[in-house]
Amino acid sequence: MMITVFIIAVIFIYFFMKHEHACVCDGSLNNCCNICGYTLKQEYNYCPNCKEKLKRKCKGCGRMIDINWRKCPYCEQYRS
Repeated sequence: MMITVFIIAVIFIYFFMKHEHACVCDGSLNNCCNICGYTLKQEYNYCPNCKEKLKRKCKGCGRMIDINWRKCPYCEQYRS
């Protein structure tokens, strides 16, 4: 009986903590991780929750840009 109560409590705590950092992508300035939905700050290079890479270094100018961009907005270098 105690084990069942413990397991239910752990499951409840897990889901509560998981949704605490869930991103609400409603078109506002919030950025969300495409993998886990964690709310991201603009300056993050990796998602702190799932470690997904978010930015890469441009080979033309060396600035960090979004990993999904095909072209650097600073130097116009295409991703090779």
